Parts: sequence; structure tokens; C-alpha cells
Amino acid sequence: QAAVAAQQFRRQVRRLVEPFVIVAGYGDAGRIVGADLDEHYRRFVVIDKSEDRVQSVITDEQLSFDVPAVQGDCSTPAVLGMAGLGHRDCEGVLALTNDDDANLSVVMTAALLRPDLPVLGRCAERSTRTRMEHFAPGSAINADDRFGDYLALSIHQPVNHQLLRWLMDNDQEQLQPVRNDLTGRRWLVCAEGEFGDAAASGVTVELVDAASGDPDVSGSVGFVAGTGSDTVNIAMAEHVRDINPDAYLVVRQQTNAMKALLETLQIESVYIATEVIAREVLARILTPVFWGFLEHVLTRDEQ
Repeated sequence: QAAVAAQQFRRQVRRLVEPFVIVAGYGDAGRIVGADLDEHYRRFVVIDKSEDRVQSVITDEQLSFDVPAVQGDCSTPAVLGMAGLGHRDCEGVLALTNDDDANLSVVMTAALLRPDLPVLGRCAERSTRTRMEHFAPGSAINADDRFGDYLALSIHQPVNHQLLRWLMDNDQEQLQPVRNDLTGRRWLVCAEGEFGDAAASGVTVELVDAASGDPDVSGSVGFVAGTGSDTVNIAMAEHVRDINPDAYLVVRQQTNAMKALLETLQIESVYIATEVIAREVLARILTPVFWGFLEHVLTRDEQ
């Protein structure tokens, strides 16, 4: 059965006559990217280790096109070759698994065998990002780093952040209010990994531990709930909102499953890693000129 499925997949890929991208990994980020590509009538091919995910692609009636999908290890060059890496109409490769090693292998393979193609890779570790950049400069996307970049921008350049957020969240008709009072005052950060360094420049930051109970947020201008638990982050945000209603809340979430709760709490900034990854990937693949403009915006002063 596996041999028959692989042969059918090869046949589907060979018959593609339109530009397509290879999506390696069809988890949360991969599904968001796939749905948006399909909405823009862009073809794509899927590789995933999970048979269930592969079947979900094949049986998805909401997709406009039949999407070739195969169960396999995307870190193997032969599997990428079967997925059309050498195909004349392949226009890019996206490594979106939740495995840094697998994503690094995809970036390496694409960069070495098809250096003419754009390749983007998701990474959780900064060491992986460095290695990816050795093979394909500008290819690595680290959600934690982006989280820190956006947080620092909202504090130090609130107008730039306001514009950036409005441009990237296209469902908003109006600009969100600007907070100009976020610098020079006390911030509390309850976060794992490298989030604690995000606002260190020009801001008084106090790191707190979620295990030590509810933090003392009186007198603080902002609070970052960035632990690895969505539930804990929302619980801390609710505590902060009760004690200090004017505090600027930044909440990290793994998925958008708690979206209704976040909207009720009126969180100023919600960062979901897979959405940050998907949003940047789509911007760079679908509208590279737009992404270039966003990068230009970040270099301009607020005036």
C-alpha cells in the first residue's frame, strides 16, 4: 500500500503544470499556510510523517485543488526529490515541522540542490537558526525571536508597532490605540527561554516565577505572560487585569484554542508561535514586495 501511495504521489507531482511550493510538515503552521495558499490559488505539495495529517490533506473538501501529499521523512533528500524539488515548476520550499533537525535538513537539502529556490525554515533554537543561515541567509524564522522583536517594538516604537500590526492583521479596519507610556516604567516578565531579554533596553524589567504564585503587579505598566502553559498565562493575565486594569498585557499562547477567553480579557498583544510563523511565511512567499516594505518600515523613525 505504501508503494502504491508513493507511486501515485510521484505521478501527481510530475503532472503539475503550475508553480507550486513544497510544504514539509502539516501541523498547525502548515495547515494555516496551506489554507492561505489555496485561497490565493497557489498550488502546493505536502510531506508529513503522520499518516493522519496526510489523509487530512487528501480528504479536505475545503481545498480548491487536489493536493499531492505523502507520508515520509522530509529530512531525507530522496523524499524531497519525490515531492518535486527538481521539478521545473517548483518555486519554493517551506520547512514547517516542529523538529529543528528535520527543518535544518530540509533547508540544507534545498539550498545545496536547488540554490535558485527560496527556502524558509521554522526553528525553535538559536543554534539551529545560525546553521540555517549558513546555508540560506534569511531563511530561518524563529517565533520566539519574532515575539521579542514585536514586544520591543511595541515598547520603544509604538507608532511603528501600531502600523505593523495593522498591516499584518488585515481583518482590522482601524488602527489600534497607541500606548506611549510603556518606556521608563516597571515591567514584569514571567517567561521561559529568551523572552525575558525582549524589553531589557531602556525598560526596568523584573523577572518573576510562575511557581511562586501571583505576582505583585501594582505600579507596573506592563506584564508579559510567556510561560509554556496557555492556561497559566491566561490565569496570570486575568489576575493582572483585576489588580492593575491599565497594565499593558502581552500573552503567549501555543494555539488559538483559548481565543474566546483572550477576547473577553481584552489582551493588548497575543502571540501564537504557529501563527507568527505562518504569517511571515505567507507574507514572504505570496507578497515578497509587501514583506520588503514591512522590513523598511522597521528602519524608519516614528515621525
